[in-house]
Amino acid sequence: MNSLKPFNAIQTGSIAVYGYHGSASYDSLQAAFDTRFRHDLTFAAVYTYSKTISDVALRSNNGNGNLLLDPFNLGAMRGLATIDRPQIFAANLIYTTPGLHDMNRIARYGLGDWQLGTIVNVSSGTPYTPVINSFSAAGSGVNDLSGIGLGNGAYRPEIVSGQSCRNASFKNFQWINPNRYTLNGFKLGTIGTSPVGDCFGPGVARADFSVAKNFSITERIKMQFRMDFFNLFNHPQYNNPNNGNTNGYVNVGFSAVNTAASPAFLTANGTPTTTLSNAVSIANSTPNAVVGQVTADNQRDRQIQYSLRFTF
Repeated sequence: MNSLKPFNAIQTGSIAVYGYHGSASYDSLQAAFDTRFRHDLTFAAVYTYSKTISDVALRSNNGNGNLLLDPFNLGAMRGLATIDRPQIFAANLIYTTPGLHDMNRIARYGLGDWQLGTIVNVSSGTPYTPVINSFSAAGSGVNDLSGIGLGNGAYRPEIVSGQSCRNASFKNFQWINPNRYTLNGFKLGTIGTSPVGDCFGPGVARADFSVAKNFSITERIKMQFRMDFFNLFNHPQYNNPNNGNTNGYVNVGFSAVNTAASPAFLTANGTPTTTLSNAVSIANSTPNAVVGQVTADNQRDRQIQYSLRFTF
């Protein structure tokens, strides 16, 4: 693989180069609606349709900047930004029940002047970029298919035509369709055709609810009883399959048998081979069957809290 490196005089090791580069763009359509239907009912909603594109990870916090795959082609890192959420919708409603002032004291205090409120948030997930974490081909000794000296995790697989991003069955919480990616036909010394921000992770769908009532104990002493329900319907909120990677990378592993009966590589004239020295591309590979599993965010489980507040 040394012959594929941009600076092939350096046969081992690497050179760290840092620079101040990077660009990003954000375009959006934003709409808002706010009204009071009656004196006791208000409603507001906002919607954003947007796209954020960058050639750097906009929320990288590792202190080392962003990994640059090809210093001669900054566009190789350009794609949907890690903070991109194409659609975001939020709405809130507040309703105050009738005061029942013409009814008896028990009815007024028990049923009248309750304030009900809800907030609904629905948004798209954030994008992720598939990268190769490992390629196991028996006896090949390969750990840098792109030849850029960055090892595993620095190049991307090929896209399989007709395969969707999502695993339709969602079996075992597998969000990513493992058949979308392949190394079959991958040309050694290239980065791979999968784009930056190829697919989106799980979105957010959450409804919160509150109920409150104010009581006048005396002219000076007031009391409020309140109950808040966060994630009222206990809808599962999943983390991104990138497992917290700030660059938005999802590791996709591949393996190959690489035997005489099933060689892993092809030479320049298309002859199957098991050795890497004269190979130019990969002939066959098998994706990791459990790639792209997601886990629930336990901090977003349904929570209920209640309180009494006295003011005087």
